[in-house]
Amino acid sequence: MHGISQDVETPHKYTTRRYSETALQQLVDWMGKAFSPYLNPRMIERAKAQSEELQKETVDSLRQIPNADVQDLNSILPQKAARLLDVWGVPREFYSVDDISVGTVRQHLRSLRTLLACFQIHKIHVLTLIAQAAKGQRQAVLDLVKVDRMFLHDPCTDAVIRKAEMLNDRYFLDQLTRAQEYRFKPKMRALHHLYLHLLFMIERFGVPLPPIHELWRILDPHAREYNSLQSFERDVERRRVDFDQMVADAEKELRGE
Repeated sequence: MHGISQDVETPHKYTTRRYSETALQQLVDWMGKAFSPYLNPRMIERAKAQSEELQKETVDSLRQIPNADVQDLNSILPQKAARLLDVWGVPREFYSVDDISVGTVRQHLRSLRTLLACFQIHKIHVLTLIAQAAKGQRQAVLDLVKVDRMFLHDPCTDAVIRKAEMLNDRYFLDQLTRAQEYRFKPKMRALHHLYLHLLFMIERFGVPLPPIHELWRILDPHAREYNSLQSFERDVERRRVDFDQMVADAEKELRGE
């Protein structure tokens, strides 16, 4: 449900979707433009306006189908979604129109949200938590449910949850209930960190970060979060160290170590 699959031969090894070198290079070029601090606001406004037009057009198309359901939406979604992705400049090499459906769109959005939420809330890569949960670590199960309640029905958490239910483990089940009720409400500093994590992800594909003073000016133009450039720079470096460690830990899990 999150675009992450279990290795058939190695039960505790997980993988993500693989793309060709051409697709990855196109994605890198796009991310460098789409998430750059220097992004042109007019381009965003134009894309938003075209997106709203496409949304209205899609709704009108569905209204013409009596008792429209998910299957009807899937029948028109590939063409509409392809146009929407073109509006935002997403490279065609990175997706197949035939693969676009309500389910795949939901999956990709959940995957990105879960990844960033795990970075921020738990300071750990989601792949690490998934592998730990599959190995029976109860805290990992709670941490996953905390970022997305759909993990209640995920294969990686199923064994731990079913065992707790069979044993009527009220302590763990109460923890599980509280995890479902958690709502992430990031403050401004946390939003800065989320954006930095996104930039670090893009940087790993070869897109350099802007100069530190430019990044500070863009994220904190009135110096309300950081009282000096040095303070901001130290925070960026701390976040980079944390990010590198999270990725390193996840890579170990992917290798099944």
